[in-house]
Amino acid sequence: MKIIKPTGQEMKIIKPTGQEMKIIIIIIIIIIIIIFESTYSMHAIAYII
Repeated sequence: MKIIKPTGQEMKIIKPTGQEMKIIIIIIIIIIIIIFESTYSMHAIAYII
């Protein structure tokens, strides 16, 4: 086992297919929603206080 380093060949192996891209996009959207919700709730709490 060599040190994992994203070389050209390994990047081809890792290259996401259409289905994986959909999953990645969904995960990114969920993270954005969580961040937005947390910041929104913080603002709401600050507004109430």
